[in-house]
Amino acid sequence: MKCLMIYRRPLIPWKESEREKGLMIAQLSHDIKTPITSIQATVEGILDGVIKEGEQAHYLATIGRQTERLNKLVEELNFFDSKHS
Repeated sequence: MKCLMIYRRPLIPWKESEREKGLMIAQLSHDIKTPITSIQATVEGILDGVIKEGEQAHYLATIGRQTERLNKLVEELNFFDSKHS
């Protein structure tokens, strides 16, 4: 019976770790999709002529901010990955 206890204990933290990993991936996926959607909609608006030439600078600045946001997310992911390697 003691042998079973030895083998069962490591599985609990592993399962918790996998659950936390899944939650983190779901959150990261959401955090990445938001700026991508914003960038995509803005580009489509410019290309379709919905966003007029005089307004484009404002919207291009928005694209710049969203790409900075994506870069920060990637940096955080790289930091997390390096800490857990």
